[in-house]
Amino acid sequence: MSTNRLVIPLLVAAPILLVVGVVITLAAWLFDGLSQYNEAWATTLQYGIGFLIAAGAAVALLVIARRGKHRAGVIAGAILTGLAALVSGLPFAMSVAGLIYTGVLSLQAPTTEETTSMTEVRAQSQHLFDDLGLPDGDSNRTVSNCQLSNFDDGEQLWSFELFHLPPEDKDDALDSIERQWTSLGYDVARSDDYLSINRQKLIYSARVSWHSDPGADVGNLTIDVTAICVVEN
Repeated sequence: MSTNRLVIPLLVAAPILLVVGVVITLAAWLFDGLSQYNEAWATTLQYGIGFLIAAGAAVALLVIARRGKHRAGVIAGAILTGLAALVSGLPFAMSVAGLIYTGVLSLQAPTTEETTSMTEVRAQSQHLFDDLGLPDGDSNRTVSNCQLSNFDDGEQLWSFELFHLPPEDKDDALDSIERQWTSLGYDVARSDDYLSINRQKLIYSARVSWHSDPGADVGNLTIDVTAICVVEN
C-alpha cells in the first residue's frame, strides 16, 4: 500500500482517536481531583494512555503525509498533533514532572524541626493553654497523619479548648492570652474578636475566636492550635 493510500484512513481515524484520547485525559483529571485515594503514578499512567491515543494517529498522519507530499494530510496532521500535545500532552508532561519532583524530595531527609519528638510538640503546644487566667474549659487533643517535607508519613497534633465566658470578660480574656503568647516569644496578630499566630517554632497555626449571640449571658471563646508535622514516634 502506498503512503498516499494510508493518508485517507488516517484522516478519518486521527480526529476520532484525538477525541478518545482527550476524553481519557479529562476522565483522569476528574478522577484525580475527586478521589483522595488515587496514586500519582496511576494518574500519570492514565494521562500517558490518553496522550498516546490522542497523538499516535495524528503523528502517523503527519509523517506519512509528508513522505507522500500530501498537503491536506500534512496540514491536518500538524493541527491534530498540536491539539493532542496541548490538551493531552501538557497534563501528561506536568504529571511526569510532578513524579520526578516528588522522587527527588523523597530522597532528602526531614528538616531538623520535623525530627522533633511528639513529646516536645505536645509540651510546646500546651504552653499556649497554660497560665491564661481562664476558667477550666472543654478540651480535645488529636494526633492525625500528615506528610513531611520529603513526603514521608508524619504526625500532627491538633489541640482545642472551649471556654464559656460572660461577654463583658471577652476583652480581658483576649488581653490575657495575648500577653501570655507574647511572653512565650510568639508574634501575635489581633482584631476585635480574634487572635492568631502563624508558623512559628513548632506551631503551624494558633487561633483564638470569640462568638456570642446578642443578649446572651455567656459567649464561647475557643483556642485552636495545630503543631507542625513531625516524624512518627
